[in-house]
Amino acid sequence: MRSTLCDAIDNKQIVEFRYRNQPRVVEPHKVGRTTKGNIVLSGFQSGGRGNEINVPDWGLYKLNKISSLDVTSRTFSGPRPKYSRTDD
Repeated sequence: MRSTLCDAIDNKQIVEFRYRNQPRVVEPHKVGRTTKGNIVLSGFQSGGRGNEINVPDWGLYKLNKISSLDVTSRTFSGPRPKYSRTDD
């Protein structure tokens, strides 16, 4: 999954997946490890639902909780406002 997400990031492809049993549509920006050791995706959620954020907004998604990952043919132009390369 990690390499699939990294390819989507490199190609600026929108991904769709389920997280906490909710559908998500996300512009992926980076995959990394948090200070607590979790591997996460940082991305801008542009569609779907979520309890932890008001869509659209930035979110962190633990890779071990992502299911039904689909890399779409839709692309995005680049980082949205408030993007930070150093967020955990």
